[in-house]
Amino acid sequence: MLTKQLNVELPEAEARRIKKDAVELGVTLNEYALRAFQAFLAKNKAQRGCHFAKRKIMGRKISLK
Repeated sequence: MLTKQLNVELPEAEARRIKKDAVELGVTLNEYALRAFQAFLAKNKAQRGCHFAKRKIMGRKISLK
């Protein structure tokens, strides 16, 4: 199996939280990240996109006249 290394920057508190959870689950960080990415990609594009999209205002435009 070919692999690809991804280097990511995480806030220190989140990195500690992720590492602690992986240790408690008894898995490597590699497997933990793989499962997290797989779970995220299992969602449809709209569900994934809402995590990155800026807040959209819903409804019709109101005239200020």
